[in-house]
Amino acid sequence: MMHCPKCNCERDTRRGACPVCGYSRKRRILTITGIVLAALLLVSLAVWGAVAALHHWVTGWQRPATDSPKQPATVTTEPTLSRTVTVTIPEGYTVLRIAATLEEAGVCTATEFLTAVREGDYTEYTFLDGVTVTNEDGTANGRYFRLEGYLFPDTYEFYRNSSGEAAVHRFLDNFERKLTSIQTALDASGLTLDEAVTLASIIQREAKAAEAMYRVSRVLHNRLESPDYPRLQCDVTTAYLRELEKAGETPDKAGYDTYVCKGLPVGAIANPGANALAAAVSPSMEDICADCYFFVIDSADDTVYYSETYAEHLAVWAQIQERQGE
Repeated sequence: MMHCPKCNCERDTRRGACPVCGYSRKRRILTITGIVLAALLLVSLAVWGAVAALHHWVTGWQRPATDSPKQPATVTTEPTLSRTVTVTIPEGYTVLRIAATLEEAGVCTATEFLTAVREGDYTEYTFLDGVTVTNEDGTANGRYFRLEGYLFPDTYEFYRNSSGEAAVHRFLDNFERKLTSIQTALDASGLTLDEAVTLASIIQREAKAAEAMYRVSRVLHNRLESPDYPRLQCDVTTAYLRELEKAGETPDKAGYDTYVCKGLPVGAIANPGANALAAAVSPSMEDICADCYFFVIDSADDTVYYSETYAEHLAVWAQIQERQGE
């Protein structure tokens, strides 16, 4: 005979609850199981809390000083650089100045760009055919930068840390597109493309306003077409030589100095914009400059004066100096 383990009455509790004390073997097993599970849960929570606390301590996490919504937590992040950068190349910039500008903008280093200008393969651009730094026999022809004049000034968006050649291609692609706007006038001008680009580079550096560019072009065309004025005598060509020499370059002075060489210099002295290119192939026919061989610019207001004779030119120059108190 089985006895109840709680009240010791003669009842078999294996088949149900004791009628005297209510003891149930199954209920006791469930109670013990619940207690064990609860204990395991508490242990698990304690372990998780300890691990979390350790993680927070290692990573330096801290709770905010207050939970008030009036003082939200702030996150400071380092500014991120865009993959691209916008760069504006002004009209009249030289290869050297473009190289420096690209380096400052983070496009490529000046050295990489200059190497690309000198050594890159650009045979795909047919407008560069015949534009070289050597003669047919392989000797130097005096031209310093082959691409001077063809790096079209404009606003570009470059990828940061590009190659020098990638940047050069952007300039040449743009020049090729712009060339279509002057092609008809170029064909009628009697100039080769390289002669037009070289002349435009001088016009770009001499005149600022578009109107003055066309008039200065007329004066230069007059001198190029006259046996009486074999040399252009433009100060901007000697300024270009000084810029190269200041940068440690060794250009051919005789090829660029228009007080020495006859006609156009051996190559462009800057990279002209659309107005200067158009002026080079379509000089003004206005009376103010039609028969003139000289011009002088008043640096005080950039006014350009045109003269037919050297005597008139000297008289205008004296008046400008007098106004400036020199």
